[in-house]
Order: sequence, then C-alpha cells, then structure tokens
Amino acid sequence: MFRVFSPKLSTATLGSLLQIAVLAAGCSDADTKAPETHRDPVSGADDGGASLDASKTASGDKGPAPRHALALPSPAERGPYEVAKDENVGVGYENPATNANDQGDGTGCLSFISMFGAGEETSRQYAMITPDYNIERYTLYRPAAPKPDDRFPVLSWANGTCAKVPGYDGLLSHLASHGFIVIAANSRYTGSGEAQRKGVDWVLEQNDTQDSPLYRHVAVESIGLFGHSQGGASTWIGSSNARVVTSVVLNAGGMGTRDIPSFFLTGDSDVAFALNGSRSGAMAQESSAFVQLHKGSNHITLMTEPARVYPSVTAWFRYHLLKDDVGRRWFVGDDCELCNRADDWEYIAKGLP
Repeated sequence: MFRVFSPKLSTATLGSLLQIAVLAAGCSDADTKAPETHRDPVSGADDGGASLDASKTASGDKGPAPRHALALPSPAERGPYEVAKDENVGVGYENPATNANDQGDGTGCLSFISMFGAGEETSRQYAMITPDYNIERYTLYRPAAPKPDDRFPVLSWANGTCAKVPGYDGLLSHLASHGFIVIAANSRYTGSGEAQRKGVDWVLEQNDTQDSPLYRHVAVESIGLFGHSQGGASTWIGSSNARVVTSVVLNAGGMGTRDIPSFFLTGDSDVAFALNGSRSGAMAQESSAFVQLHKGSNHITLMTEPARVYPSVTAWFRYHLLKDDVGRRWFVGDDCELCNRADDWEYIAKGLP
C-alpha cells in the first residue's frame, strides 16, 4: 500500500540532461549498479557489498539501545546537544586519493561545481582543498558533553563528486545536535561505499578506546548511511549490508531493492538522473519513503539552503534509529507533517510501520 501526493513536475532543462553523465564521475559500473543482496537470517551476512567488521563492535556483542539524556525538540529546530567538530580523524582508516581532483588544490573541480548553479565564490569555496583539509581522513560531528549513559546512533556520510565536508556543515551539524554521531569521509570520490564502511568501523573502534570522546557512547547496533549525489550512490551500495538499519539517499537514485527503510530526497529542479532515479528507487522498495522538494530545489540545495533539507532528514533518522514518535509523525498517518503540503512536496510512502 502506498500514498502519493504529486503536483505537476517541472521539465528538466537540456543543460540538466547534459549533466547526467558527469554526475557519475568517479563511479565504476560496480559503483552505480550494485546487485540486489539478501541477508542470511541467522548469520546476518549478505551476499554482496563490503562488510562492516563485526569484530570492531564491542567484542562482537550487541550494544545498548540508543539513549538520550535530553529531550529533543522538533526536527526543524536545533537539537539540545552542543556539537563538537573534530577534523582529520580516522587514523588507520584512510581513503587514499583516487582522482586527480583529490590532489593539488582542487582547481579542476571549479567548472564542475559551477554547473549546478553556485556562484563563482561559492564554487571556489566548495572546490578548493586547503592545507588543513586531509582528503584521506574524516570529519567527526558529535554531541560535545554526553551524559555517562548516553548512547548515540552512528550516521556515516559520503560527499558528492568534487564536494567537501564543510559544504554540508549545516546538515551534519544539525543532526549531531539531535544526538547522532556523524562520521563524514573527507574524500569527494566515494562511489564504492568503502569510505562509509571504514568510517563506521573507526567509530565502533572508538567506542572501545578509553581515551576517545566516543568511549562507551556509541549505540553500535544503530547505524545509518546517507550521502549526496555520488555519495547517494555510495549510500545505496552500502545499504545492502546487514549492519545498516536505514539510509537516506540525497539527489541520487538506487537500483535493485533493499530490505531496510530507505528515504530518497531530491528536488523538482534537480538533474534528470537524480530526479527520475529517486522516484524509481523509492517505488521499487517494499519499505520506503520519497519526498521531492518542489519550489526551486536543485542539485545543491542541501548545501546552499540546508534548512530546507535537514528537518526531514533529521525526522527520518529519529524515526528509524531512535524509534521517536515525533519523527514518525513526519512520515506516517493521514495527517503526517509531509502529507498535507502538496504545494511544496511530492510524497510517496510504502510499508512504513
């Protein structure tokens, strides 16, 4: 059973269509066409994709459920946790540069980024690699002062092609303020899913490392993936893994099915690849939701206007990783938060509990 709220879509421009091939830069066929996988109900193993190493999770035992000491506000509001941002973490879990644009100063990415509507200065800000930005490591967003019994879910992020973590700071920081540990690969060629997997492995290791700020604060069984554009494709590949509970695919599609709740989010002014891929990906799932932002939302809206994107993403992760009724009401029920705004959203819901 599914529900659809579908205002008329705008027509993709010729320029957008020409960008389709470029969107996949850095992805091989294996990156963009992940095989359908199935989980073994006993071992939890899957038959495709990288494995999240169970040996790195609290001696292989199930960890405690997520627990927050602080009450959470609306997903649209800043959360109650102060956020610490730790840069260039992940020693031992590096992602070696695989593309010329991950080396040097990043000048080669300027023309690519400008195609999506960013101004010259904004494009330069997103593209250039500064000396203090280690492309092989990670940026960690976390609640800064957790209570002793706090246990936070893990969200592993993947950038879009040519993008850097600071370009998504609004979204990633907002999620951390709601009590999520966000590990973001600095790499901008993430299509294989490997960087997200290793980011999770590093966080789980930190849960057992006494001098780490994450020590015993990780809800090791509550793992979500999310990413943008090429990073959305990476997210879909990684979502085949048995350890992943839910995923959010931003401005990208997904081939095949996954047996976890998966949220596809894009915009009516996005490039055709992402627009059509998001819709078909959502419709193919047994348990999924799809929201299309309508009024002028394009391929980089989550970077230029993050406040339009982070409420629904936050609600989704609260719903599926915290079992939060407030987050659930954004997606479920005839009066759900996203169900009665047809002028702004196209909304498809299937099989949501």
